Amino acid sequence: MYSIFLVILYLLNLVSVKVFGEVEYWITIIKVLTVIAFLIVGAAIIFGVTGNSEAGIATFIKKMVKNK
Repeated sequence: MYSIFLVILYLLNLVSVKVFGEVEYWITIIKVLTVIAFLIVGAAIIFGVTGNSEAGIATFIKKMVKNK
């Protein structure tokens, strides 16, 4: 009787660990893809791909030179 309980407890723990590992894997992929997306959007803004003349490295340089 006691050994059956231990086997059931072990199997439940094994399933839980597997589910936890699977969820952690997918959440990590989402985090990595989010960081990559932010890097791409940031680079697009810096290099003027967005079409906004106020955003970008040129405006930053102009303001830095103007403040000196």
